[in-house]
Amino acid sequence: TLALVTTGKSVVPKHEFHAPLDQDLKYLLDWSFDEAKQIINFTVRVKTTGWIGFGISPYTGKMPGSDVVIGWVDEYGKAHLQDRFADSRSLPAIDPIQDYTLISGSESNGMTTLSFSRKFDTKDPKDLPLQTGTTRLIWAYNDRDPISPTSIPIHQKMGSRSLNIFERQPEADKPALPSDVQTYDCRVPNATVPARKTTYWCVGMRLPPVTEPNHIVKIEPLIDRANAGLVHHMILYECDANDKWHDYSEECESENMPMDLKYCRGGAIVAGWAIGGESITFPAHTGFPIGKKTDPKFTIIEMHYDNPDLRSDIIDNSGFRLYYTKQLRQYDIGVLTIGHLITMTMAIPEKQSKWDITGYCPQYCTERGIFKDGINIFGVFFHTHLAGQEILTPNNETPIDLFYHRLGKMPRPTRNDTLGLVQSLQKTTIGGESLIAELRNLETYPPPSMINSQSGILNPSQFHVSLDEESNYLLDWSYDVSEKTMQFAVRVKTTGWVGFGISPYTGKMPGSDIVIGWVDKNGKAYLEDRFATARSLPSIDASQDYTLVSGREENGTTTLIFWRKFNTGDSNDLPLETGTSRLIWAYNKLDPESDTDIPFHEKMGARSVNLFERMSEKDRTKLPSDVQIHDCLVPNVTVPSAPTTYWCVALKLPKVTEKHHIVKIAPVVKKGNEGAVHHMILYECESDVKWHGYSADCSSKNMPIHLQQCRGGSVIVGWAVGAEAVYFPQHAGYPIGGEHDTKFVYVEIHYDNPEQKPDIVDASGFQIYYTKQLRENDIGVLTLGHIVSPTLIVPERQNYWNITGYCPKYCTER
Repeated sequence: TLALVTTGKSVVPKHEFHAPLDQDLKYLLDWSFDEAKQIINFTVRVKTTGWIGFGISPYTGKMPGSDVVIGWVDEYGKAHLQDRFADSRSLPAIDPIQDYTLISGSESNGMTTLSFSRKFDTKDPKDLPLQTGTTRLIWAYNDRDPISPTSIPIHQKMGSRSLNIFERQPEADKPALPSDVQTYDCRVPNATVPARKTTYWCVGMRLPPVTEPNHIVKIEPLIDRANAGLVHHMILYECDANDKWHDYSEECESENMPMDLKYCRGGAIVAGWAIGGESITFPAHTGFPIGKKTDPKFTIIEMHYDNPDLRSDIIDNSGFRLYYTKQLRQYDIGVLTIGHLITMTMAIPEKQSKWDITGYCPQYCTERGIFKDGINIFGVFFHTHLAGQEILTPNNETPIDLFYHRLGKMPRPTRNDTLGLVQSLQKTTIGGESLIAELRNLETYPPPSMINSQSGILNPSQFHVSLDEESNYLLDWSYDVSEKTMQFAVRVKTTGWVGFGISPYTGKMPGSDIVIGWVDKNGKAYLEDRFATARSLPSIDASQDYTLVSGREENGTTTLIFWRKFNTGDSNDLPLETGTSRLIWAYNKLDPESDTDIPFHEKMGARSVNLFERMSEKDRTKLPSDVQIHDCLVPNVTVPSAPTTYWCVALKLPKVTEKHHIVKIAPVVKKGNEGAVHHMILYECESDVKWHGYSADCSSKNMPIHLQQCRGGSVIVGWAVGAEAVYFPQHAGYPIGGEHDTKFVYVEIHYDNPEQKPDIVDASGFQIYYTKQLRENDIGVLTLGHIVSPTLIVPERQNYWNITGYCPKYCTER
């Protein structure tokens, strides 16, 4: 029998669960199941008057290997359903054993509805069993009915979606909400979703403004109905940020995103949701604490939008609804996050049938994060994207292919447990945030030097800088001191070749250690280690000491990730050393014709970057609760169209009458001017308040003499390309106010404008963070060196020339 047929009145079963399978809400799925009978009932409601396809796929979400049904309602109102199986991307074959039972079918107002059932496990080798964890469903439809049961036209629409079919919290297990419960919405404020496949959007948000202890007892996802197929997942993170960032909404990795919010992403999780998930009702004796002094006051919402059709008209207002109460429960809830950090440097070699990636949480970690008596784990929140086949944890081994959320009682680990997580992927991939991060021609994978020796996690790029003025050439890097290796990622707005090199102090090609790389039209990435002896095509190095990790070309940008040793031992390579490195760069919009036929660069330049002397996150002291911010910025200066300009401005320090400590000074470089601002210095200055905001070329005749005398005086802080914010040690601060009479500062900015552009307007400078909470010691700056002036002369034809600055005893005594 090729089709099961029903006639008469169509009866649609009642269902507990509902989800759209497509982005446009034209394919809706309802379902319920009977655990005792091991039977599941499905109803599909599709906006078509033709045939409907529904299937269960392996983790791939594709046709081959899928268990499929095809059904329709013919012109006489008869419903048909066929159990089929797919072994290729073609019409699935009829299954000799028909294990799906048609319940009813109807067609009304342009919508076809089919209800059917099957066993969890039919024992048919051509059917896939329905199991706990995430199920990968596939769907398709056409607006025409089949000509016959064996002549079915190809689909007009198709897709796939991951759903958690079984791990739903039963209504009977959800405790009643307290009588005084209040609600608070954390929603994206009408975000315009970019017209690209994958977007991560972040919003800063206050938690409920309560001043006494409360418990959050339920968290409910709020998904805009029209965007149900677009919102892939949402995460709510705790965030130690200023209240002024409430409702700040921007792409998570945007340059406009404040660093205070960026640091929150990936931190302590409050809640998470993904397609197929539901609201979270905490057990009756537990709640998430808010309101106490030590409880979080602020959050950041991370939204993952999946927009495969690249629509530009999507406005979203999704988020979470928090239910909270003053009726405190017996236990506080927290979230323990384990796993593997996802970065672009997480590479999986090609042609692997299986590849395990292990995140390891050692004993010293669990000792710090878990109470001596242990913790009760009542809920599990697994997350991977399409390349992931399964996630395993020591206490819960459940297969997963995309993402699911489960609440259920689990064993209690003790403080000496070692927690681990294994993620298996079966595609050639690099780590990333898109649903599929795939690279077909991966040359190699990172060696142990690229892996954190304690956690087993690949080191992400810690540091970032733009090498050019227009931010078309971006560099990210990180390094491993113990292994003496450094990894680079270059992201360049070109679809041609990219050049990157380490130059002698000259910043020019001759004597430089260079790599040239590109991604060809087939998606294959190339990288060549070369050396330059002249201003011509660098020669290929006999010893290839740079190792390609990955490469891709997307949206007009070429990204190449590679690594090398600090010192390769190759005479044609320059060692990477502490201090400033002079980096050179170039690119062309064309790929090479061959290794020896590389077109001349269209853009090139050089930039000095400090690759090593960076302050790590763990060394940055936490800012006091009363910290205030004061801006010392250049007032919209039109930068002269000269290669080099030193510009100065006089500014007031914060007006405080009692002693305060400056605890952090952050550089502010105006967006778009990253390549023009070479360095900035903040000097103490004794001047009259009337000169506040006075701005001119530092050496201009118009600059008042008493302001000129401030330049080169006592330095408060300095910044240059590649540097970052300065956090003072927790026991020290820079004094202002009270008996400390520094009321005025002088900002010096060095502009590097090699193309002599006349239209650069700048408002860069410093942000000063200060507090009343005085620290143990005051900070000052001792400046050593040699005064730079026109009388400082280096004779011609010198290979090497020492210039010595000398500080005599009578100077240091003072």
